[in-house]
Formats: sequence, C-alpha cells, structure tokens
Amino acid sequence: KMARQRLKQEMVNILSKLRREAADVKKEEAATKSRIDSLRKYLLEGLCALEFIYSFYTACFLFLFIFPGGFAYYIISHYNFIGGSL
Repeated sequence: KMARQRLKQEMVNILSKLRREAADVKKEEAATKSRIDSLRKYLLEGLCALEFIYSFYTACFLFLFIFPGGFAYYIISHYNFIGGSL
C-alpha cells in the first residue's frame, strides 16, 4: 500500500511539473508572439518611412530637374528670346 501511495504521489508531482512547464511554454510563446508583432510593426514603419523618402526624393528630382528642364525647353522653343519678347 505504501508503494502504491508513493507511486501515486510521484505521478501527481510529475503531472504538476508538466503543468508548470506547459504554463512556462505558453508564457514564452506569448512573449515571442509579442516580440514578432513588435518587430513586424517596426519593419512596416521603416518600410513606410523608406517609401516616403523615396517618393519625396523622386518628386524633388522630378520637380527640380525634369519638369523645369522641360518647362525651359518649352519656353525656349516657343519664344524667341534673342529679339522677341514674351
């Protein structure tokens, strides 16, 4: 009878240990998911910032170099600056 009680107590101890380990694993899983979500948010914010910077510099390039050049070409080709007037 003592051996049976001792075996039962060992099984209870093992089951308690497994429950504690399962709870620890769930806590670690939740923490890992939280870190992944945080990194995903950080990455998306970084990508949005990069997209904004790329768009901004593309717009600056277009407005500073392409459009003014095209506008100047339009003016020069349609008007005679040497002897004429606007």
